[in-house]
Amino acid sequence: MAVGSHHASVRSSGRATYLGVDMTVIDQRLPEHDDDTLIVVTAEEFEEAARRSLAELGLTYAELEQQAEQRHFTSARAHALWVSIGGTVDL
Repeated sequence: MAVGSHHASVRSSGRATYLGVDMTVIDQRLPEHDDDTLIVVTAEEFEEAARRSLAELGLTYAELEQQAEQRHFTSARAHALWVSIGGTVDL
């Protein structure tokens, strides 16, 4: 699973932290965008990151999904999390 256009803190060892989960960074240069970094995570890493982020917000996935359906998020972080994980996990 690739995660694009989200910020991750990248350490020099080729590892990154994204949504609180360590993962491997594959630095890949695309011809039209020479500054892109592609971060590849396993499904397990992605789900763990989603669970951790939901816990930090004090929300369940069902509550976040309901906020999305109502188009009324309790915070900008909740909205950003929905953009990142909405419809991609079954938690």
